[in-house]
Amino acid sequence: MDDANAQPTDGYNNRIPPEIMTPDKVETRIGTLEFFDGLPSDETVESL
Repeated sequence: MDDANAQPTDGYNNRIPPEIMTPDKVETRIGTLEFFDGLPSDETVESL
């Protein structure tokens, strides 16, 4: 798909490639890591 004709990513003004999106939650061996807009939650920072 041509970037000029790409539909915006939900919640954003532009299309954002999925490979650079940070998921809201990541399951790891040390527990669930949570993110908001790509930034770790306070709990995730404490865990790490």
